[in-house]
Amino acid sequence: MARVQARLRALGVRRRHWGQPQRPAFGWDSLTDTERAVASLIIRGLTSSPA
Repeated sequence: MARVQARLRALGVRRRHWGQPQRPAFGWDSLTDTERAVASLIIRGLTSSPA
């Protein structure tokens, strides 16, 4: 594995460690800001359908 990683590095391939922010699995706190904004619009009775 070390040889493969060294070879990949020599070719310019780099590993990236992408972390996901820790959020609850359900409930309001599990929503992103955008999801919360959409839910707020729905609660106010707005739709995406043309009137």
